[in-house]
Amino acid sequence: MKRERVSDEFVDIGGDELTRLKKKVYRGDVAEGFRKFAEKHRSSAFVDKLGAISVECDAILKALNLPAAGETVGVNAEGNWVPIAEAKDPVTGKRRPEYGSYTGAAYVLETATTFSEAWYAAKIGELCWLIEKAPNPSDSVFLMNTLELGRWIEDRSWRLRHKPSILTGRSVRKGAQEGGRIRSRSTSLNTRRVLKAMTDRLESNPKVGVKRAAELVFAKGVGTSAEANRQLWYANKPK
Repeated sequence: MKRERVSDEFVDIGGDELTRLKKKVYRGDVAEGFRKFAEKHRSSAFVDKLGAISVECDAILKALNLPAAGETVGVNAEGNWVPIAEAKDPVTGKRRPEYGSYTGAAYVLETATTFSEAWYAAKIGELCWLIEKAPNPSDSVFLMNTLELGRWIEDRSWRLRHKPSILTGRSVRKGAQEGGRIRSRSTSLNTRRVLKAMTDRLESNPKVGVKRAAELVFAKGVGTSAEANRQLWYANKPK
C-alpha cells in the first residue's frame, strides 16, 4: 500500500506515562486489492458490530455526563457544552454568538485527558460514526478510518491490560537505580575514608606495613573490616 507523505511534521497531541501521541498527515491511493477486500467485508455483520461499538462508546460518554461522539453540541467560552438546540436562539433558530459548534467527539478529545476512558470512547466512537456515514465502502478515507478503528480498539485493550504492571515495573526499576546510586555514593565515601586513614597511618610510620595499618585503621572504626581495608588499599592505592 503506497502512501504519499504530505508532511513530515509530527505534532504532540497528548499522552500519558507510557506514550506521547503524535500526529502526522499523509494521503495516497489504497491498493486495489484492499478496496476489494473492504467491499467484500462490508457485510451486515460488520455493520452490526460497528453499531454495537458505537453504542458502547456513547454509553461511556453519557455516564460521564459528556456528549455522544456524533452529537452536535454548542460550547461556550468557559468550555461548557450544551445540546446544540439549547445553543440556538429560540426566535431566529440560529446559534447564539457565545457558542461554538463542535461534534461531541471533537469536544471530548479536546478536553479529556489523553488515553482516559472518555478519550478512548470519543476516539473510537468518532471513527465508528465516520465509517457509518461514509458513502462509499471502497473510498480510501473509509478504509483508513477502518484501520484506525482497529488500531485504537487494540490500543485501549493493550493499555488496560499492561499499563499497571508497566508503571509498577518502572517504579521498582527507578527505586533500584536510585538505591544503586545511593550505595555507590556511600561506597565511594567509605573508600575515600579508608584510603585517607591508611595513607596517614603509613606515612606516619612506614615500617607498620599494609596489613598492620589496615588492622589499626579498622580498630579506630574506619572501614568494614581489616581485610576489606587491606583489599581497598591494594585496589586503590596511590600510584
